Amino acid sequence: MHRGQTLARLQRNEEAVEAHGRAIELRDDYALAYLNRGLTYGHMGRKFVKEAEKDGRTAFALGDVPTASVLGIAKSLAVNGSLDNGLAMMDEIIKIEPNFADAHFERGITLAHLDRLPEALGEFNRALELGADQAELHHNMGMALVAVEDYAEARDAFCKVIELQPTNVAALVNRARTCATLGHRGDLENAKADWDEVLRLDSDNAEAHKGRGITLARLRRYTEAFADYEK
Repeated sequence: MHRGQTLARLQRNEEAVEAHGRAIELRDDYALAYLNRGLTYGHMGRKFVKEAEKDGRTAFALGDVPTASVLGIAKSLAVNGSLDNGLAMMDEIIKIEPNFADAHFERGITLAHLDRLPEALGEFNRALELGADQAELHHNMGMALVAVEDYAEARDAFCKVIELQPTNVAALVNRARTCATLGHRGDLENAKADWDEVLRLDSDNAEAHKGRGITLARLRRYTEAFADYEK
């Protein structure tokens, strides 16, 4: 099994699958071998989704495997387009470990991809309650809040991302858009400040020039707005 793990780290996935397979041939109840082969299949893309799921479920049934690694397989199913199967595996993980914050977070992402946004927001909030505080969680929550048109809460979520990662361009762009949508003068000033910061980090960002130009026009600062439009 250790050889398979080493090969997987070297991204020699087909050889890793063979090595894990040999370990399983020697011991057909070897849960960690099934788990690691499933993780390797997950890294091999959509073509191997069924194999990843089968190995993940076998490892889970045999027991005594890290739930974080099983979650890795569930996540790979969702990333590779098998959203319902990934979600089902996440549900099983949460039944066994209900306070597993990362499982709630990944379940929220999967629900958002399925356009089940209220449920996704519930999962993101549950992950926060359980102590998760990573920028990616706040960003995904912000995007879900935008999708349900709760722009004030979305702005606050993007603020948290920027507190954690001040140079996160995607979060700055999304906060600028959200502030512009809210449209009060203070929000427009904040949007303009965010566009300024994006352009400080990436002076050739065409969206930021356009967004700042529109924001300046809404603030009736037309001369500055024209300068951005020209860029």
